[in-house]
Amino acid sequence: MEQHYRKIVKDTERRVIQSIQHQIMETGNARYGGFRDGTGIVQAKYAIYQVVPMIAAYCCPDTRFYREEEVYNRIIAGLTYIRGAQHENGLFDYITCNFSSAPDTAFCLKKLLPAYEYLCGKTGMAAVKTKSGAAGDKT
Repeated sequence: MEQHYRKIVKDTERRVIQSIQHQIMETGNARYGGFRDGTGIVQAKYAIYQVVPMIAAYCCPDTRFYREEEVYNRIIAGLTYIRGAQHENGLFDYITCNFSSAPDTAFCLKKLLPAYEYLCGKTGMAAVKTKSGAAGDKT
C-alpha cells in the first residue's frame, strides 16, 4: 500500500510541474491564471483539471509542494481565472464545441468538488499557511 501511495505522490508532483509550465502568469494577460493545453487553447475545464492536483500537492505534507507559497499563488490565480470564465448562470464553455454547456460544467464540478469539500473540512484555504508564514484569504 505504501508503494502505491508514494507513486500517487510522485505522479501528483509531476502533474504540478507540468501545470506550472503551462500556466499563464503574465500580469495584464486576459487569460492570467489559465493554462494552455497541448494545442494552445485556454479554457476553464482544462484549468480545473490542472488546479486540482496543485491543491492536492499543496495540502499533502508528503509532497515537495506542501504549503509552498508559489503553488498557493498559482492555485489562487487558476481559481480566479476559472471564476472569470464562468457565465452568470454558472455554466462553463467547452470552447472547442459546446457553449454554456451544462454537461461540461458537470464534468468540471465533478473534478473540483472533492478538493472543495476537503478544503471546507479544513476551514478553507484562508486558514492554511504557506511555509513563509503567509496566511489569510488571498482571493
